[in-house]
Amino acid sequence: MTLSDVFSHPNIREDIYMEARDVFFGIGTPTILAQAHLATIAQLVAEHLGLDPERQHWILSGKSPQFSIDKDANGRTVGVTFGRTHLPARSNKAAIQIGHSRPFAMHKPAIGLLSRIATAVSHSEPVLLTGETGTGKTSVISHLASVLHQPLISLNLSHQTESSDLIGGLKPIDARIPATSLQEKFTGLFAASFSRKKNEKFETEIRKAVSDCKWKRAVGLWKESVRLAVERIRTKQDEENP
Repeated sequence: MTLSDVFSHPNIREDIYMEARDVFFGIGTPTILAQAHLATIAQLVAEHLGLDPERQHWILSGKSPQFSIDKDANGRTVGVTFGRTHLPARSNKAAIQIGHSRPFAMHKPAIGLLSRIATAVSHSEPVLLTGETGTGKTSVISHLASVLHQPLISLNLSHQTESSDLIGGLKPIDARIPATSLQEKFTGLFAASFSRKKNEKFETEIRKAVSDCKWKRAVGLWKESVRLAVERIRTKQDEENP
């Protein structure tokens, strides 16, 4: 008994063959020997599925998987479907605000590539796209992320890229840089919470502590101002709701 006997419907065998392509012989390879090896595997799988060479060629180069954008009753995108693979979109409450993107042509090669990427994503498998600059590798990923309302992080790597560029690292910094930024934010919040004229001396003490790099004193004064602000807010709430 052959696979063609088990799966008598030709569409099912074609779908199995497309899945087998992605698993066994769909990888791109630059060497002639490797290409010949993959072609042999493709032919062997096709024979076991009862697919003649003409049908095999059409499946690999001519058949395009079904593609649809799934929407709810309000017209909001809830996912995309490529053949048998479905990818859910990010929920609207957590949707990423994506600016206007360039038009993307959903032609047959693009749908085929997106289908294979979607299958890998659904199984949490990494994908490596290879090709010359300008062939649409970044565009196809950007389009899929846009449709699914998913965040996309793009990193430009080179021979000089180090691990710290990806995962971060510890580097010495001048404490005055973040302290100055915090002091600017504090000044705005302090002015919105208290009278600067009545608390001029307190504000001067904080500026002097930051200027003299006395961080322990500066942090202590910041915390004290937060405590006073909380007390003031609670007192005001108690007065409004006796």
